[in-house]
Amino acid sequence: MSIDIGFDRNGHSLRMLVFQALELYETKSLLAFLHDPNSIVRTAAARCLQTRGDVETFTRAIELAESRSRRDREIAAFTLGQLGTPEQPVKAESVPVLERLCGDAAHEVRIAALAALGHLRATQSAGVIRKARRDCHPAVRVMARYVLKQCRKRI
Repeated sequence: MSIDIGFDRNGHSLRMLVFQALELYETKSLLAFLHDPNSIVRTAAARCLQTRGDVETFTRAIELAESRSRRDREIAAFTLGQLGTPEQPVKAESVPVLERLCGDAAHEVRIAALAALGHLRATQSAGVIRKARRDCHPAVRVMARYVLKQCRKRI
């Protein structure tokens, strides 16, 4: 039986170890890991960058949101959703980008953008989130309902 390090099926130990290792990297190096083919590395790098909340990360996330790559747009939404948590210093600038990504051709990007709007408590985006309840993809509809439900609990 071989070990597949691309997925952490039996828990979160691999994710935790990767995240802890990446915390030691400079922002510039972490930005490069956003393109890593391994989803654990990509998301761990994005989590490290989210907590830093620096301008360089925000600028790169905005660039990725414009990428032709679905994976880049998805990681951009993920990053913008919690950038600078808990202060959310770029929330006002992130929300319009995330709203646009809610109309992306890739359902994975739409899901990530909806989740990000939920993390940001973007109540001003309620119309976009409500519209997503009628999306052609069932997972997008589920995320939209979940985000709306969570937003109601926070108000």
